[in-house]
Amino acid sequence: MLSFDKLPYSNRGKFFFKRLFQNRFSFAFFVVIFFQASALAVLHAFLFTIDRNASQNIQSPPFVLPPRTFVKLEGPIFKVCNGTNLKAPAFDGTVECPVLAVNLEISPNLSISDGALASSAAGLAGPISFPLNVSQPCDTALLWALEFFQNSERDDLAFVALQAWLLLISILSIFKESTPDLIGALATTLLSTIWSMFAIKLTATGRSNFQTFVIQGACATALEEPGPATESLLLIGSAWDERLILNLVILCFNLIGLVASVVIARKMIKIFEVQRLAHAGSTEHINGILNVALALSASFTLSSFVLVTSMCLWINQLFNGGAIEEFSLHTPLYKALYISTLLLLIPWLALGNIAIKHENRRIMCTFLGICFVIVCCWSIMFYSIVYRYTFLTWPFFATMTVTSFVLMISTFIIGIACYRNFGKGLAHYLHVQRVLVDSDFASEYFTHDPRKPTIAIDPETPALAKK
Repeated sequence: MLSFDKLPYSNRGKFFFKRLFQNRFSFAFFVVIFFQASALAVLHAFLFTIDRNASQNIQSPPFVLPPRTFVKLEGPIFKVCNGTNLKAPAFDGTVECPVLAVNLEISPNLSISDGALASSAAGLAGPISFPLNVSQPCDTALLWALEFFQNSERDDLAFVALQAWLLLISILSIFKESTPDLIGALATTLLSTIWSMFAIKLTATGRSNFQTFVIQGACATALEEPGPATESLLLIGSAWDERLILNLVILCFNLIGLVASVVIARKMIKIFEVQRLAHAGSTEHINGILNVALALSASFTLSSFVLVTSMCLWINQLFNGGAIEEFSLHTPLYKALYISTLLLLIPWLALGNIAIKHENRRIMCTFLGICFVIVCCWSIMFYSIVYRYTFLTWPFFATMTVTSFVLMISTFIIGIACYRNFGKGLAHYLHVQRVLVDSDFASEYFTHDPRKPTIAIDPETPALAKK
């Protein structure tokens, strides 16, 4: 879109480093994002290892997990569902399974502390409930913990990819001197920070529920005598503590990175605006139109990443999610929608860039049409019971799905605004920038004296470009 799009690939590295070091704020922003993204990627990789080990411990002997089964913990009740008795979940997250329940008394004198079994006076008095047909309550209860850790594994991998994306979009913001891309990087950091806060709450709640309803409840009998079951439960219990500590460290890194990024980005935005106005032929009018175009570019790039992430989470759950995979009634249709969306995204991104560069109304209409189709197709997915169950019982998947819809709708709206700006001088301005680059003139080497009159670009008089 900008003046560097005609640069040979061999020169783009030099061009980036010139922009990286042209002021101290750009360099400082890159350093902050680089170290933040690297540190968080490593921390989430460690978190993935913890979750994977906990999942493997749950699936290893002596535990024999019941197949083809969903387990949902609602209060003191373990609801055990399968593909035949799972009704469409309500939108408050409640799952209905029409089976009778039998009560088990909680043993409040059992707890796991620092990876060891200990006695505790704390506990929830009263029974927990299991379906009448459950013969091994401990194994069944562990299915609930298994679902938590397996979903957390997918969350961890998504956040590793998110850090790579954060670094990429930050580099693009410096490379293009793009305020919208810079705001997109800050939004990504903010999203990561908010989720890290929520992850602490999820882990703390999960740890408390595991302690109360699994250790003191369903698995209390298995802990009465030392053995393989006791050792495995101790390892699983310690995983919650390790997760909580790592989540706190991740939150600290996110908060520090967010504050530093916002402080530096405020300076960078001011510099970007001044430098863009100093480019040959730029005016405040053209600068405003360019910002809309840059916002559209940043929006559809970010929305494509979030959409692909949410789709990958869903497909991974569908094909590696146990009962979800077995009881999904329309798996070939879901697979076809997933593949079709992936195949559409690459030309969709290309169409968006071409439409902006050349102010092509037909291509922009095609771009908006594909965006509308993608939103409609994935909205229909909520008709699926298993998709709705996954959405309501997996917080991170729900967050990414909602975010993808918000970004796609925002892209559609910004695209309409960009379409309305066609023919108002942006194409001519970008053409002038490309001509200057082809002539070995870089716009950042032009000086701008505000005391001298500025020649504004008028699309009605292209001869100005020749004078």
